[in-house]
Amino acid sequence: MFNGNRIQALTYIFLAPFLILVFFLFRFQLVEGETYQKYAEHNSIRVQTIFPTRGEIYDRHFRPIAINEPSHNLYILPAKLTNLSETAKFINQHLPIPEEEIKELIFQSRFRAYQELIIYRNVDFQKVVEMSEQLNNYPSLFFKTEHVRNYSINNHFSGYISKINRTEFENYRAQFPYSGYTINCQIGKTGIEREYETVLRGKPGRRLIQVDSSGKLFKENPADEEKNQVQHGKDILLTIDLQLQNYIESVFPKGYNGAVLVLDTETGGILSYVSRPVFDLNMFSRTLSRDYWDNLVTDPSFPLMDRVTMATYPPASLFKIMMTGTVLDNNIISPETKLAYCTGSYQYGNRVYRCWNPHGHGSLNLSDAIKHSCNVYFFDLSMRVELPLIENFVKNNYLLDRTGIDLPTERTGFFPSEEWYIERLGSKVLITGHKINLSIGQGEVLLTPIEIGAFYNAIANNGEWTQPHLFSRFISPDKNNEVYNKPKSTKRLDITPSTLSFIQNSLYRAVNETGGTGLGARVQGAKVYGKTGTAQNPAGRNPHTWFAGYAGWDKPEITIVVLFENYPGTGGGVAAPFAGQIIKFYQDNVRQLNGTIASNY
Repeated sequence: MFNGNRIQALTYIFLAPFLILVFFLFRFQLVEGETYQKYAEHNSIRVQTIFPTRGEIYDRHFRPIAINEPSHNLYILPAKLTNLSETAKFINQHLPIPEEEIKELIFQSRFRAYQELIIYRNVDFQKVVEMSEQLNNYPSLFFKTEHVRNYSINNHFSGYISKINRTEFENYRAQFPYSGYTINCQIGKTGIEREYETVLRGKPGRRLIQVDSSGKLFKENPADEEKNQVQHGKDILLTIDLQLQNYIESVFPKGYNGAVLVLDTETGGILSYVSRPVFDLNMFSRTLSRDYWDNLVTDPSFPLMDRVTMATYPPASLFKIMMTGTVLDNNIISPETKLAYCTGSYQYGNRVYRCWNPHGHGSLNLSDAIKHSCNVYFFDLSMRVELPLIENFVKNNYLLDRTGIDLPTERTGFFPSEEWYIERLGSKVLITGHKINLSIGQGEVLLTPIEIGAFYNAIANNGEWTQPHLFSRFISPDKNNEVYNKPKSTKRLDITPSTLSFIQNSLYRAVNETGGTGLGARVQGAKVYGKTGTAQNPAGRNPHTWFAGYAGWDKPEITIVVLFENYPGTGGGVAAPFAGQIIKFYQDNVRQLNGTIASNY
């Protein structure tokens, strides 16, 4: 039997929870109801990014270099995943993606269940049909029709786009917090694609959507005014002439490596930019296979290396022009000075240094020595000039500076100082022996093809050094041209007018007079100047062969650098005729069809 006190106590025990519940309902609904309503609305509204279309890349006549093409891309929505192992197995059965890679991708996104993840780009249409027949069994998978980058030529200057990695994603998000970068994005990894990434990419738009308590789309916000703010990327017009580019690539010796550069002499705009070997850019904008990547990075010919801006070489006899400038501007010799009689070799101490011509050139003045590219003359010349003077000439004429070409990576050349030799070889090092090698562009001196191109272009341009560049102009999405307003650096070479004129005349003689080493570059109808070089390879392999020069009609119009790596022959025997071949094609095709190059490139 219960007494009255027990009944009263039990009543309080049962009523207490209800009173507490009523209290909190009163508080949440009436006292703080408005605040919690705002929280609920905020949690149900999501911002969805509308990605812009990436700008395309064209040559100077609007011929496509990198364009967008339709692509069927496979996505997965983790929230709808019913069986991870079965789904990964199904994907692997149709597409070359390891099951473990798919599982890892899902695991990395385990806290973003409603974020769509791209699995594979550019799925073949027949494969799309085959897989679509079974997608009812895999509700997390679906296809989207988007764009994929397609490159018309394999090259190093345009670069390529590929999927953003975790580090890049975090860096871009930190640097451009409102740019809409996601882990599904593709970004410019190298070349023009990377240099102008933010311009090509455009600006994403946003739209507001409502989701339910599980994060699933409930409805779009019809009043969203930000929906149309997406700004597509701008197209880019380059200075490249695709007709000339394609021709040089087609005649470049098969199976050999090297670089060819053709510049507009007046503006520094690059008309052709060839680096060999190269690789398939389109493999990167699709879904890059592990095997293809492994083959690229282990290839002993280093196809990923851009040899125009990233590789340094001994300049060989091209460097005799730098020696000439040094001795004339420092009044060490006169143009008519005759030095050691060339018998085919030169002895210093116990060592014999050989001329390329074993029969010798006899007695020469400076201009004849350039024309014949006589090594003995320059060996003897090195005895009369101090190393710091050569170093100053190289530095003062921008040969050890980055040219500033509008590409994201560029190496600089190297010229050794006395301090550099002493630090590495000791205080008793004999600098004279090293100077003998340096005088003909051998030994420790190293330059990139773009540095040599910029220097010889300035010689052609009467001493006006102009920054090499690839970019010409933007084309906005409404197809309006936007002028190239990025300032290009111009400066004067540190060479006196008389020395400059002497060098120009000597380069002309080397190509146009009997006995000149550059005779192979001569073209009927054109006025061609140039210097050849053959860099001996201490490893016993074939030499590197060079030609650097320029061609004009009414005035100098194009500057050319040709480099063949480990190629049988000499600069005069192979590089100079190749340069002549390019000049002839330019004269008969590019120049004849288009006239002289417009100065605004």
